[in-house]
Amino acid sequence: MQQETQAASNNQRESLWSVPPGFWVLYFVLFALLDAAGVGYAVWHEIRYGAGENIHAHISAIIPQASAIGVRAAITGFTLTEALRIAMIISNYLKMRLLKPEEERIKARGLAEGQKRVAEASRKLTEWNERRLAAQELGVPFDEPMPDPPRL
Repeated sequence: MQQETQAASNNQRESLWSVPPGFWVLYFVLFALLDAAGVGYAVWHEIRYGAGENIHAHISAIIPQASAIGVRAAITGFTLTEALRIAMIISNYLKMRLLKPEEERIKARGLAEGQKRVAEASRKLTEWNERRLAAQELGVPFDEPMPDPPRL
């Protein structure tokens, strides 16, 4: 009971905008990649097309863009992480709702077929043994091979 409570508390969030514990690495990798790419593009664009006369003017122009890019990268990383998490939840739901009953039905059908094969093999073996015992009582040689075991 304590493990279930602890597992449930480990999976809880502090707010809507926090990343679930199992997705922290994915979120921070996405955030870092998006932020680095966005800031890199802003720097390249400012150096290539900016109107600054010196490096200080370029840096002054890039700083507001970089902070806005960081916010956008955080929101985009969070959105992609949540989309993946929701896709996993939907996948698990569909698996439990659609695939699990089908697997159980197939397993039950296979079990029933296996039981039929075993019953048929048992019947054949019983009939063979009765013929063997009858031949033994009559003193007649019995050279009929034993029936094959069932294939499961």
